Amino acid sequence: YDDDTVPAEYIITDAIAQAEHDQHAAATIICTNRANYTKLKDTFTGRHYQNQIKIVYVKSVSAAVTEINNLAPEHLELISRQADKIIPQIKNCGTIFTGPFTPVAIGDYLAGPSHVLPTGKTARFFSGLSVNDFLKRISVVSYTRPGLKQAYQSAVIIAQKEGLTAHADSLNLRFKKG
Repeated sequence: YDDDTVPAEYIITDAIAQAEHDQHAAATIICTNRANYTKLKDTFTGRHYQNQIKIVYVKSVSAAVTEINNLAPEHLELISRQADKIIPQIKNCGTIFTGPFTPVAIGDYLAGPSHVLPTGKTARFFSGLSVNDFLKRISVVSYTRPGLKQAYQSAVIIAQKEGLTAHADSLNLRFKKG
């Protein structure tokens, strides 16, 4: 949150909306503007869910991006005039909501993926669920003798490095003279 044209109340209310999911839900607000940070703290004082919401000040957008990627949030509201420049730097999150008129609550009900996003920092290695996650896929591999002859020696080297001699034998057997 670095856009001082956006009311702090929007940011706080959106964080509270996420915290209300359950007692273990958490929200972190990262702010790169000291004045906005102070407004957020003042706006939040005495509100519900104080144990579940953390307001953090960082000195730069790059520090904020690092923090976001470490948190790997399920939902990320990006309230910044620099959103278009920041988005490509975000590597770990479920969905990014940009601007003051795109609260996560609209995503929970109508816009885009809602309750199929990676939680608990799993956005570090998972995307949101899609139809593909419910499909069973089978790979089919087929080599010709000339194709295998061109590739097998590389596979033999890997098998030997791994100490899997039967793998190497399985490959070498196809080209054994005799």
